[in-house]
Amino acid sequence: MANTVFLQLIEDKLGTLTKSEKKIAEYILEHPNRVVDATITELAERIGTSDASIVRFCKLFGCKGYQNFKIRLAREVVPHYKQLNVALEQHDTALTICQKIFNTEIATLHETLEMLNVEHLQIMAQHIREANHVEIFGSGGSSVVAQDIRHKFLKVGIRCTVLLDTDIQAMSAALLKKGDVAIGISHTGSTKSIFHCLKMAKKNGAYVILLTTQAKSPIGRIADLVIPVGSKETLFKSESTSARIAELVVMDAVLALAVSDDYKMYNVKIAKTRNATSENKF
Repeated sequence: MANTVFLQLIEDKLGTLTKSEKKIAEYILEHPNRVVDATITELAERIGTSDASIVRFCKLFGCKGYQNFKIRLAREVVPHYKQLNVALEQHDTALTICQKIFNTEIATLHETLEMLNVEHLQIMAQHIREANHVEIFGSGGSSVVAQDIRHKFLKVGIRCTVLLDTDIQAMSAALLKKGDVAIGISHTGSTKSIFHCLKMAKKNGAYVILLTTQAKSPIGRIADLVIPVGSKETLFKSESTSARIAELVVMDAVLALAVSDDYKMYNVKIAKTRNATSENKF
């Protein structure tokens, strides 16, 4: 059945696994490519087990967790030239590669637009507009999106915070309260540090919003509102450039909705913030 070293390792251990572990192993052996493209929650639902059971299974094979397990599996079952972008073929010309990358970004934006629930964006905009404080949580590549959102929010006078150190994020999340808004950005919806922060924020009464490519995920289950975005170009969605672009565009729309109730007031604030930074420009 197995035709790779890692899959062979799983197959060799079948006789030593418990009934539930064997069920997981058999699904992985039969559908390795589906596993690579699934979140932990999606895989657990397909197999009929729990997220925790999946994590324990992964650790049996020397992996830190599910994401690490998927990376090891993908290295063997996914052609190396498709790990960056699934549309790529080994002998593509430079022009074809560029066209495919650009087309992927455009397709992801179209996919995201089709997925959007405008009512949910309006709800998000209202909570941001009325919040005592907005805090945005992102890790790795998602922190770039978080910082861009903060820049745009501050420009129109919406006070918000983005912290990059995970310990400081956790401490700040613990201080959020009712009337505050916590926005998490996680492509997989499974980032442990973001999950921890948003769980604390929600427990303390803050309104929790998640931007993600995976609505069915651990963080998605605890969020008050989930805003899904598309992601097409890579099997490693945590490295998804197209998803980040989609997240930025979605937040541009949310910001426009947030200020649409009083353009005059927000234009005054824009003038103040622009003036504050004018000395840094020639």
